[in-house]
Amino acid sequence: MRNPKTILLFGHGGYFNRGCEAIVQSTTAMFRELRPDLKFMLLSFDHVKDRQSANNAVDRIEPGYSINPSFPALVASVAYRVHRPWSNWWLAGPARKAIAEADLVLSIGGDNYCYADSPYYYYFDDLVRKAGKPLILWGATIQLDNPSADKLNDLRRFDAITARERLTVEVLARHGITKGVHLVADPAFTLSTKSVDVSEFWPRRDRVLGLNLSPLVGRYTPTGLDSVLKAGLALVRHAVQAGHGVLLIPHVTDPMPPKEKWNDDAHILKKIQAEANQPEAVGLVPSGYNASETKFIISKCNWFVGARTHSTIAALSSGVPTITLAYSAKAHGINFDIFGDRRWVVDIKDWTPESAISKWKELLSQGDSLSAYLKTKGPELSNRSQLGVKIVMELLSESKGSAHVR
Repeated sequence: MRNPKTILLFGHGGYFNRGCEAIVQSTTAMFRELRPDLKFMLLSFDHVKDRQSANNAVDRIEPGYSINPSFPALVASVAYRVHRPWSNWWLAGPARKAIAEADLVLSIGGDNYCYADSPYYYYFDDLVRKAGKPLILWGATIQLDNPSADKLNDLRRFDAITARERLTVEVLARHGITKGVHLVADPAFTLSTKSVDVSEFWPRRDRVLGLNLSPLVGRYTPTGLDSVLKAGLALVRHAVQAGHGVLLIPHVTDPMPPKEKWNDDAHILKKIQAEANQPEAVGLVPSGYNASETKFIISKCNWFVGARTHSTIAALSSGVPTITLAYSAKAHGINFDIFGDRRWVVDIKDWTPESAISKWKELLSQGDSLSAYLKTKGPELSNRSQLGVKIVMELLSESKGSAHVR
């Protein structure tokens, strides 16, 4: 096999999710530090809008599957249930062409193996294997609660798995998956910032709490989104009464119809801003800032509370004392690797007005020492992120002339 020139990235939802964008941006930057000649192709499930983005991290963006706005998603869903093999074959049309052009494939996304089965992903992975291309699961968190045989079979056949926290390494080991598994850190720990003017929305207070909430987490609480709103609003009011400002920071702004705003952070944050009714003390970051710009905004905060994983990674990697609101294994794993425990993680099911304020007071009391600790931890996390790149490059060097059909 010739030295790779094109790396294909698969599993990307769209740049509207700044976490997805952060993964793409930081991954390509790290690879290009070692190999400036590399080309990157991105398969996106939101390829139309991603192509319109100013982000130039990749050389080409192609559709993640064969669905366009003129083809109703309902029809695709029915076809999938009626005849899965045909549906997968049809959906993967753009993917087959991209795989043929690639020298290496990275399955990105971070948490794509945290939730329910994803047969289309397994089908795509098999296409890569049949094409004889190296396949790496990149910067992943893996949650295996009663995993299907299909999921385990897919995981066992990656050329390498770079796990972004120790809990994933342990989970895989419990299922006998150890070969090719490497502990790294999320690539977004290396994401650079881009400065922007924050004066239009920054709270008129000396010290500011950054807050990210997502309507998505309402799915993981017994009482739904109402409890998340109540706890968030209680925290905002408490911080303002204590003389601090609060900056509401969306990290996913999903361009879907209003009735489907379950994935748009701005939707819930606007409600909190309106209920707080403190225009001088409570600001809202407008939509439109990219991942690097959003990280810059987060880095200017004195403290941070976040639900979206990559909003908290932006804060932690900037030395900002952070409380993580957890709705899956990834939050627990990443925090455990940084702190050695989960003291700064609050499970979303346990986030109430009382617990939100109590944990916030604890963060205030230890803020300076936490910030200093995070700044000393930063280089280690950055080095671990870059380790994944070195592992992939070594794999590529070893794979010359060898077959990759498994």
